[in-house]
Amino acid sequence: KKGPRRAKGFAGVTVIAMLYFMSVALAIPSMPKLVNNILTGSGRVTSSSQMVLAALLATDGFFTFLTNNFWGTLSDRYGRKPFLAMSALGISVGAFLVSIGAQMGRIWPMFLGAAIDGCTSCMFGLGQAYVSDVSAPQELAGNIGVFLGVAAGVSFMVGIPVSAILTSKVSPQAPFVASACIGLLNAMLVYLIPESNPEEDRREVDLANANPWGALQMLHSNPLMFGVSVSYFLLWFAHTGLQVTWMNFFDAMHGWPASKSGMVLSVFGIGVSIMPKLILKFLKLPDAVEFTLFVYTLSLLGLGMVTGPDLSVYGILFFCCMGSTSLPSMLSLLTNQARSKERGAMQGATETIKTMCTIVAGPIMSAVFAYWISSSRDVPMPGNVFLVAGAVMFLSFLNFHLTWAKHASLDKSHSGDAPPARKAWWHFAE
Repeated sequence: KKGPRRAKGFAGVTVIAMLYFMSVALAIPSMPKLVNNILTGSGRVTSSSQMVLAALLATDGFFTFLTNNFWGTLSDRYGRKPFLAMSALGISVGAFLVSIGAQMGRIWPMFLGAAIDGCTSCMFGLGQAYVSDVSAPQELAGNIGVFLGVAAGVSFMVGIPVSAILTSKVSPQAPFVASACIGLLNAMLVYLIPESNPEEDRREVDLANANPWGALQMLHSNPLMFGVSVSYFLLWFAHTGLQVTWMNFFDAMHGWPASKSGMVLSVFGIGVSIMPKLILKFLKLPDAVEFTLFVYTLSLLGLGMVTGPDLSVYGILFFCCMGSTSLPSMLSLLTNQARSKERGAMQGATETIKTMCTIVAGPIMSAVFAYWISSSRDVPMPGNVFLVAGAVMFLSFLNFHLTWAKHASLDKSHSGDAPPARKAWWHFAE
């Protein structure tokens, strides 16, 4: 294609993703409580219930890991819409099975639902592929930030309170029934948005490479892409520690109810939609990645140590929000390395990295959290999980700095800008 691409369908896919994340948001406050109730008979977290919750997330992540690159590659050949609809339908079935398991007082239907959801969980990657189809390269980081922030932030801001109301007024299973209904409706709405990958832009695909190994091979095509991919893995590893312990951490450390921590999470998501465009006004994309990784490192360490009033926690979470914009920024940098006909495969490859973290980092970070809140400890120290996350984040920052310093000339971004001369954003580093 010649000239900048029009952002046709951007609003539509953002709404589709928002409804998808609404299904997720309805489940987040209730899932830990349902697991705790089944295992312990109360809503309080224990080390065993935290590990079962991590196992559920890992099950979802394992099947996503196996299938994500497959769906991404197929979307390069058959278009994005069929697989967006499949993903919306998958979360609907998964939520329904979780509600059945909660009603029965059994864990196994929850694991079945997590497996089905994982096998069809490609909304995140294919939504980003859709955005990359309709965005000019120099606008991609900002557009992905808006897509993720608005889709996730607004849905969490609405979904978390609605989930709390349904739980208190109807039943703990009601949010999952609502989630299933929204997923079913969303699957039908997908067909109202235009296809972002038209026939003339599609390619023949090699299904032999449409697997996790093929995804990793794609990300190993040159030293720059490999180094950035390693940093992306470490970034998601640390970020997963925040995700899997968010609700239980704020409960154990600060005594926050699920409604409060969920609302803060939704504001966090909206902040992520705003930050990338603001930061990229002052920094080029590689420098923005490096800066936000450094900020994220410091803010995770601060979050693990703060024990003061809520205002101090909010201040640190603001910098966490700023740091988490490294996620869309680094994703944009990787996506810009792919040709236009391979964006689905590239998004599948980056989703493979993310789901590897869900499988590996989820249980590890949950085990760290469970160890430090164990009843055998005289003084519980739940914040230590974020000290570990901060150390991993620093490794991501250091690896990215060294990779870009050595291999910036390999950058294939099609923004029309030459790779900038290597200058650290802080003066003393060189």
